[in-house]
Amino acid sequence: MNFFSADKKYLHAQYEQLQRQKLALNFKFDSIDFDKQTGKADKLRVSLERCTCREFWQRHKPCKHMYRLAFELELFNLDAEKIDAALKITPRHNLYGCELSISSPPPKNFVAIDFENANRSNDSICQVGLVVVKNNRVTEKKSFLIRPPYKKFTATEIHGIKFDDVKNKPNFKSAWSKLIKYFHEQTIAAYSLPHDLKYLFATLDRYKLPRPKFTAFDVQKNAHDYLKKISALEDNKRLPLSAIAEKFGLTHNAHDALSDALVTAQIQIHLSKNFPKENTTIYYSTAAAVAEGFVKDEIPWEIVIDYCKRLYEEDKTLLDYVRFLRKINQAESKRGIFGEKSDRLERTLKKITSSANRK
Repeated sequence: MNFFSADKKYLHAQYEQLQRQKLALNFKFDSIDFDKQTGKADKLRVSLERCTCREFWQRHKPCKHMYRLAFELELFNLDAEKIDAALKITPRHNLYGCELSISSPPPKNFVAIDFENANRSNDSICQVGLVVVKNNRVTEKKSFLIRPPYKKFTATEIHGIKFDDVKNKPNFKSAWSKLIKYFHEQTIAAYSLPHDLKYLFATLDRYKLPRPKFTAFDVQKNAHDYLKKISALEDNKRLPLSAIAEKFGLTHNAHDALSDALVTAQIQIHLSKNFPKENTTIYYSTAAAVAEGFVKDEIPWEIVIDYCKRLYEEDKTLLDYVRFLRKINQAESKRGIFGEKSDRLERTLKKITSSANRK
């Protein structure tokens, strides 16, 4: 796939991609082969279709190296002023790698999660903490030590875990058979959702494991919104979990994944009981999760219509669009209803797309 063909303009207008274009302004190649349209920089090998950097293989979207190569080949324009102007007016959806987000009441059933990493690499998970909550009551607590794909442990001073502690433990791929039930078709709660999803998705990508279908929400945001409303927070500064735990009077062993997950669960239980009407941003991990949320009446019609329009406009092959409609059919079949929503949705979308094509 050539990411710089004419039909991919929509991709480069996304907020995250504009950020990568800005980073590309300061990148330099050691050499460029203009005939083969490839570039080299130290250990990096770059083309218009792929790059050997970690970021590309985690995101499968153009990285800063690919943007710089396209610029050097005069196939893509990098203009600092235009990029800055576009960043100011482009909405940042903060989806953290998920497909869709909506505003919803806080869930009473969820799995609180926490990861500890061996080092700065996103895919270096060495401990997983899981706490299951049903009807706002803790029903299960689990902790798993994981052998990461690195022997270098630079975070031992933070969490106390050394390579010797995990060298005989299963790697994430092997442990996933036991972990997946806590993620797939569950609602996930994390104190710092952006970080935990980043670690989870990077590790799944490393081992070529498919992303599970789940919803997720950020307890940190909920806690800060609550504390600001009761005047228990002096400013907008994001506080670490230990500071929030102290404000809620909770005992906490910081940077133990299970303790972190338990305190996260306890904070959210308190919020759900004392602030039941507060809205929570719920993130849907995959298109299949969006389809199921729609079939279960969690996601309003207008949001799904907008989502489908985006799929239709962004992918001229219509593959993602058609696949999503198929996932809705599958979600309906699973619940024993057939065509109840999918038929109406397809009729609505047909009118929208046919009028767009006439224009």
